Amino acid sequence: MDPLSAFFTLLFVIAIRMVFPPESGSVNRMRLIALTALLLAFCAACTPTLHGSAAGRPASDTLDESSARLRAMQLSEVSYELDMQLDAGSPEYRGEVIIRFGFNSRGAPLTIDFGGGTVEAMSVNGGSFKAADYNGFFITVPAAALRAGSNDVRIRYRHPWSTESSGLFRFTDPEDGRSYVYTDFEAYAANRAFPCFDQPDIKASYTLGVEVPASWQVISATRETRVSDSGDTPLDLCPERPLQHLPVQPAYRRIPGLGGP
Repeated sequence: MDPLSAFFTLLFVIAIRMVFPPESGSVNRMRLIALTALLLAFCAACTPTLHGSAAGRPASDTLDESSARLRAMQLSEVSYELDMQLDAGSPEYRGEVIIRFGFNSRGAPLTIDFGGGTVEAMSVNGGSFKAADYNGFFITVPAAALRAGSNDVRIRYRHPWSTESSGLFRFTDPEDGRSYVYTDFEAYAANRAFPCFDQPDIKASYTLGVEVPASWQVISATRETRVSDSGDTPLDLCPERPLQHLPVQPAYRRIPGLGGP
């Protein structure tokens, strides 16, 4: 039982003893025992839904309702600073994301969704990079590593290009031999592109930097703030308002006539 449930249980017991004092007879004492047992059972049943535990989150490629409710209560003022390096000749791409957020532990660790990738290292609140607690579906950050209020988590990662039209998808056209890349983040798929809190009720602001081959054209829902044309092309994007993950769909593709293989 968590501390909040224990506190309410104690208040309930005190109130019942005031209503049914022990000297009032064995029948009332039996009522007290029965009501207390019912309350304990109720608290045990409700605790996963109201408070949750990352240790109890299923290791799967879905997000269960209990974990989503817990995380929505834990977080506020989320933002992402995401940089990605996209290489046409590699089976995977690399990235680094800094996630900033307000935190209220609710007595549980924090999970960050990231499906099917590799976490190279992680740092919390400016600390040194260390190995992450990662099970292939989400990263677990212990509550003791975070503080009440503002936090930041920096994650270096790799991820294979998607072949299932979700996350960050790359397709080679058999007709022209060119590579076409786009994102599809709906229905719990943003975490297949980068580590994030992948649920629609946790909206966030973000900046996105991408480094692509010079022959590629980058298309997004917002105007870039900087473009460099020397060698590979770094490009920075910065939306003005918080968004959930569904509409955040930059696309990258080779354009015929611009060169490249």
